[in-house]
Amino acid sequence: MALTETTTARLEIAHDGTVFVNNEVTIFRNGIQVATENNRTGYSPGSDVSNLSSSIQAVCTATWTDEVIAAWNERLQLSAIPAEPLQ
Repeated sequence: MALTETTTARLEIAHDGTVFVNNEVTIFRNGIQVATENNRTGYSPGSDVSNLSSSIQAVCTATWTDEVIAAWNERLQLSAIPAEPLQ
């Protein structure tokens, strides 16, 4: 009974510059698929991605321009402002 495993990675880039890494691990027994596991992780502009593969780092570097990071940081600051209470 031979078990083999394959991993497929897919990247998605959201409109705000968030990079999503989708990993799909598929396990085969004697050539027949017996299990699949999906894992999705998101990285916001400016995140530390030094522990990721060089290809994912390259996508993040190309995507996260100074303008994209500045817009992300501005969005974070705006979301931290408390709303006025309703009367």
